Amino acid sequence: MNSVMCGLLNISLILLICGIPVSQGFSYDKTGEWGNESPICNGKSQSPINIDYNDKNALKQDMVSLKWNGYENIPDVMIGANNGHTIKVIPKWLDTAKRPYLSGGPLDSQYVLQEFHFHWGADNSVGSEHTVNGKSFVLELHMVHWKLDYGSFSAAIAAPDGLAVVGSFYDVNNTVSKPSSGVNNIINIALILMKKGEEVDITPFPLSNFDAVNTPEVIATYKGSLTTPGCNEAVTWMVVIHGHPISNNHMETLRNVQLDNGENHNYRPVQPLNGRKVSFFH
Repeated sequence: MNSVMCGLLNISLILLICGIPVSQGFSYDKTGEWGNESPICNGKSQSPINIDYNDKNALKQDMVSLKWNGYENIPDVMIGANNGHTIKVIPKWLDTAKRPYLSGGPLDSQYVLQEFHFHWGADNSVGSEHTVNGKSFVLELHMVHWKLDYGSFSAAIAAPDGLAVVGSFYDVNNTVSKPSSGVNNIINIALILMKKGEEVDITPFPLSNFDAVNTPEVIATYKGSLTTPGCNEAVTWMVVIHGHPISNNHMETLRNVQLDNGENHNYRPVQPLNGRKVSFFH
């Protein structure tokens, strides 16, 4: 067996244990009970939130642009899984120097891409976890990153500045003649992960296919948490506040993905801001 194949096998083993740790027993129909098992879910810096873009008290500060480094690098391996709560994809690069990472914006260091996953609702009136001026979007993509200074994802998730998550919205627009490459990738992933418990190899594609990457649009940033138990308050959030187009037919495909307990949605309701500041930058 050649060294590349051995490397791929080793990566596959790693993927079984390196995803975001979540409690497997939680329900999106009982989000108010999450704190019983994970007390931090009742914390003061929880996510998601409503982003008030018209809030005159919001700190609209000048920041250097967010830099998307290496997102055009195609992974050597992509493993997708339906864990009953979402469909999640973990990309891996044999050469760690090719791993995509974020820098700039509100970040004081490099944050390496770990995984991406999705949140949606039962119909087109809901779906996103974050809202903007009270408006929900039909789909929210989360791209999860960890701070390279900590050496590993497991160490970073325990630190107050350990994670950086990009949130990207999609909204139904049936007038777009051709979906973006990113939307095509999302739907192709959903089609092969319809049943909960499935884990499959995905044909690798560059993360630059996603509409949020290198976006010139306004980004909201604040300090928050993971949106699933254990709700670690370790996240610098960066949410692109405008939606990207996706068709109704594509959303119907996503809604056919099997989730735990027969649930038809996987978004957490917005949480209190509790005095946190939301900043905006390009």
